[in-house]
Amino acid sequence: MNSVARLREIVARYIECEPGAVTIRTAIDQAAVGGSIRFHRMFSAIEGHLQRRLDRSTIRTFGDLVANQSKANIGTDDGAAAYQFERETTYYGIGIDIESIESLPVAEDIRAHEFYRTTFTQREISHCLLNGDAISSLAGRYAAKEAIIKADARYANVPLDQIEITTNANGAPIFPGFLISISHAAGVAVAVAIRLSRDA
Repeated sequence: MNSVARLREIVARYIECEPGAVTIRTAIDQAAVGGSIRFHRMFSAIEGHLQRRLDRSTIRTFGDLVANQSKANIGTDDGAAAYQFERETTYYGIGIDIESIESLPVAEDIRAHEFYRTTFTQREISHCLLNGDAISSLAGRYAAKEAIIKADARYANVPLDQIEITTNANGAPIFPGFLISISHAAGVAVAVAIRLSRDA
């Protein structure tokens, strides 16, 4: 099977259609896929197949994906340097995100699953595995990352595993320049991010 055919199969699975129905005009953005988590799951699968990162912000259709598949892998070692932000903007912001916990994929080994590997750092995964409910904790961290993006658009094109949510000595979530609050109950996770620093 060639690469384009495999990409068509991956996309078809997430937009819930037959592979033959996927054309160059088929939309594959968050709205078409059916939500943020499914969108990131799809791209985790795509990037796992291609073995490189893609600039997701430039890909709206299957045709865009095919055209972008030859772009260079930014790599994990130099990823932080590749995503340095412009510092001129001095606004503050607030973001909130809510996610269905059951939207996260079931995995025998969370550390090895492509969605979790490309969405969270190993330190984040380790922290959540130590909690009684790892999937709920990961859903909360996912919501926090999305809230950060909503609070500061400069993070919009940064891979989610480059937005690392750590914890302080009291167990509260931390991200530089932000106040973060995470909660989960009744099958949903919610997070709020308030940007406090112009240099975040």
